[in-house]
Amino acid sequence: EAQLVQHLMEGHHGELPQAVSHLTGAMDEATRKRGEKLADAACGWLKARSAELIKDEKTKPQGVAAWYAVAGVRQAARQPDKEKAVYDEIIAALGADDDALGHLAQWYKNNQKREEARATYAKFKDTVAGKAAIAASYDEETPRQTDKAVAIYRELAADAATAPKWLPAAAWSYRQGGKPDPAIAVYRELLTADAKNASEYHFQIAETLYRAGRWKECITAYRGTDRFPHNYQHMAAAHRQLKEYDEAIALYRQIIASSMDKNLSAATYWEISQTQEAQGKKEDAIKTLKFICSTFPKTGSGSHAHARLNEVYKIPVTLLLKRCSLSPAIPPTFVTRAIGPAAPPGATGEPETSAGPGQVLSFTVQKVADTPPAVTRTVARTAPGRASSPARPRGRLRPRAGGRSRFM
Repeated sequence: EAQLVQHLMEGHHGELPQAVSHLTGAMDEATRKRGEKLADAACGWLKARSAELIKDEKTKPQGVAAWYAVAGVRQAARQPDKEKAVYDEIIAALGADDDALGHLAQWYKNNQKREEARATYAKFKDTVAGKAAIAASYDEETPRQTDKAVAIYRELAADAATAPKWLPAAAWSYRQGGKPDPAIAVYRELLTADAKNASEYHFQIAETLYRAGRWKECITAYRGTDRFPHNYQHMAAAHRQLKEYDEAIALYRQIIASSMDKNLSAATYWEISQTQEAQGKKEDAIKTLKFICSTFPKTGSGSHAHARLNEVYKIPVTLLLKRCSLSPAIPPTFVTRAIGPAAPPGATGEPETSAGPGQVLSFTVQKVADTPPAVTRTVARTAPGRASSPARPRGRLRPRAGGRSRFM
C-alpha cells in the first residue's frame, strides 16, 4: 500500500499519466473531456492521499511523492498552469528546498522561460548544483550559448580538486557547440591537470577529431589510444571517408583476428562487404556476404547479408553450412549446400565439393503454401548411389555420407 502511488504513476504498472495523456491528446472533444475528468479525479485522490501520509513523519516522504504525482498528472493532461500551481503550493507548504526548486525550474524550461529557470536554479542551497544546472540550460538552448556555459564550468573548475570534474564538461560543451579546437585545448589541459586519466583524454581528443570529420588527424590520434575495437572501427571508417579502402579492410581484419565475439566478427565482415562495394569490387562483396550467411546465420549481420544478396544482387540466399537449423527465421525459399566447410573470403582454394554415393549435395527448404509457418518440406539432392528420401522437418538437418539425410 505504501507504494500504491508509485505503481499508479509507473509506465509498467498503473500507467496513469499515459492514460491521461492519451485521452487529453485525442482529436475529438468528448474524449478530451473524459481525459480531463480522469485527471481531476486522479489529482483529487492523490492530493487527499498526500495530506494523509504527510501527517506522519514515517510516511511523509511518500506523501510528498504523492503531491508531486499531482503535478505529474497535470503535466500529462497538458495543463501547465495547474501544474505550476502545484509546485507553488508545495513550496509554500514545505519550503523552497532544492528538489522543489528543481521541479519549478524544469517547468520554466518546459514552457520556454529559461531566464526564470536560471533565476530559480540560482536559489539552490547547493550552489555548485545550481551553477551546473544553469550551465546546462545554456547548452540546451537553440542556438546554444556555449561560451556562457563554458564560463560557468571554468568557474566550477577553479582548483585542482574540481578541475577533473568540470573541465571535461567544458570540453563537451565546446564539442556540442561545434567548436572542436577549443575542446581539444581543454583536453590537452586535462592531460596535465588530471594525468592519471591521460588515456581517457587522448581518446576524447581522437573522438573530437572524428566527430568533426577531420579524418587524417583522427586516424593519427586513435593510434595512441587503447580503446580496442572502437578505435580500430573509427580508424577504418575514417579511411573509408578518405577512399583508402584497402587500409580500412586491413583494420577490419585485425579486429576479426582479435575478436572472440561472433556478433562483433559478423558486424565487421559486414563493414568489409560495404567497403568492397564502395571500392567497386562487387564480386568480393558478394563473397563476403555469402561468408557472413554461412558462418553467422543467426546474427543480425547475417540477416542483413541475406537481404543484401536477395534485394540488391538478386542472388537466392545461399549458405555454406555444415548443418542447418530450421526455424521461423528461414525465408520461404531457402537453398543451402551441405558439402564441406566455408572458407573466408580471400582464402585460397575452393570449398570441398566431392561427395560419395548417397551423400547430400544440397537441399531446398520451401514454405508450403497456405500452411502454418512452421510447416515446411525438404527436398534433398544426393550424389549418384543410394537414393535419399525427403527428411521430415522435425529439427536439424544432418548430412550423412553413405546414407540418407535426416533430422536429429
